[in-house]
Amino acid sequence: MKKIILTAAVLLATFTCGAVNVNTTSGNLASEVTDKTVTSLAISGEIDARDLVFVANDLTELTELDLSGASIVAYESDEPVLGNAMRFAADELPATVFFGKNYTSVVLPTTLKVIGNQAMAGCARLTAVEIPASVTRIGDDAFNGSGITSVTIPASVLTMGDRAFAYCESLTSATVLCEDLGPEAFASCSSLSQATIGNGVKTIGSGAFKGATALQEISVTEGSSLEAIGDCAFMGSGIKSADLSNLSNLTAIGMWAFANCENLNDLNLSGSVKSVGDGAFFYNTGLESVQMPQGITRVGDYLFAGCNAVNNDSVIIEGYKEVGRYAFYNWDQVTRFVVSGSVTSIGDRAMAGMTALEMMSSYAVDVPELGENVWDGVEQQYVTLFVNEASVDAYRDAAQWQEFKIDMEPTEVSDITGDLADISAHFSGHVLVVKSNEPLSLVTVYDVNGVLLSKAEPSGSQVEINIGNFGGKIYVVSALTASGNKRTFKLIRR
Repeated sequence: MKKIILTAAVLLATFTCGAVNVNTTSGNLASEVTDKTVTSLAISGEIDARDLVFVANDLTELTELDLSGASIVAYESDEPVLGNAMRFAADELPATVFFGKNYTSVVLPTTLKVIGNQAMAGCARLTAVEIPASVTRIGDDAFNGSGITSVTIPASVLTMGDRAFAYCESLTSATVLCEDLGPEAFASCSSLSQATIGNGVKTIGSGAFKGATALQEISVTEGSSLEAIGDCAFMGSGIKSADLSNLSNLTAIGMWAFANCENLNDLNLSGSVKSVGDGAFFYNTGLESVQMPQGITRVGDYLFAGCNAVNNDSVIIEGYKEVGRYAFYNWDQVTRFVVSGSVTSIGDRAMAGMTALEMMSSYAVDVPELGENVWDGVEQQYVTLFVNEASVDAYRDAAQWQEFKIDMEPTEVSDITGDLADISAHFSGHVLVVKSNEPLSLVTVYDVNGVLLSKAEPSGSQVEINIGNFGGKIYVVSALTASGNKRTFKLIRR
């Protein structure tokens, strides 16, 4: 007798806890699902906010929910239905409706347009969810703290709220196809190791991947529409390399965008970039190589502060006019540094902490204005500063500059071919400077035996070539302008 009773109990449990399929009309779901211990539920037909609240509050054992065959219709009430809300739009998953539920799988309606604020936030056991191609808006914190492992944001999404997928600690891969990735979309997703940015993405929002410590690279294909990377977008992430050189539409990188990315060792920006925000690469202690675009006119405050592993050939690329406060702070490994001829001002403590500095060159004929304590901590009296011959006296009279050992490295120049006075060449320290009154197209440098040492294809009227590692004192330099004028020099470094 006991054996028969046990068998019946097992059969009853299997029936009551199995999958239930319901076709319903709006407002009637509660009357059609009488077994509140159901664990798997598939709903078709029309439902409204009342039905969704019933599912969330009454079906406490539910783990699998399939709404693919359902459509959500509008509903209004004279009394609050969910929180304080009394009005609900059609094709919208209401805000907070499934907040913190134990669902492991949810299939959303194929006609869904809006996922409300915190609609599925805190669903820690939710591992799989597919966002339908009909969705146009994802609300604030929609999936924040959920257990999803992968997600694709379709191109249909026009608006994404703050922190939509933040703190999803099990999320390992994300594909973004929508135009604008919302603020802090994947912030603190500590397991996110693969992020694909589709060609249609125009904006990566502020803090989008902040704290994504497992993310080592950005996958952005050539021809991308990406125009802007927001403030703090990759701050504190695990990014190792950022080759953005092929992104011809990228014009702006926000403040602190790649700050505190300790693993970032290689940075190459597109020539289309016109603005880089303050602190964008702050304390990237592993950064060794920097390729900055020539369209930038300002090195922002704290831009490269703490990036003390950058190699000795660091140059403020021609075109920069202003160097911000603390821009190169604590570069304590750099032994030589070059200030470009376009620089007119250098901010407070911009180069403070350059304690290994041995040599510096300034191409600026007019002495740049200085902020407070620009070289704080540097024993300037032991550092040689090479300047243009015509500017020696001006630098020796200028506050802070005069603390260096100021010198010029005389150059003997003789023509081999050409008689164009509008192309000139000289040395400034270990740097060869070639100038013209028209754009240069090609500059080559050879040793006395005819061995090619360097080749440059500048886009402007001046080029700077570091010859510190070449050796020797005699060089043959050939310069060709865009109009076809050519001049060849023999230069002897004294």
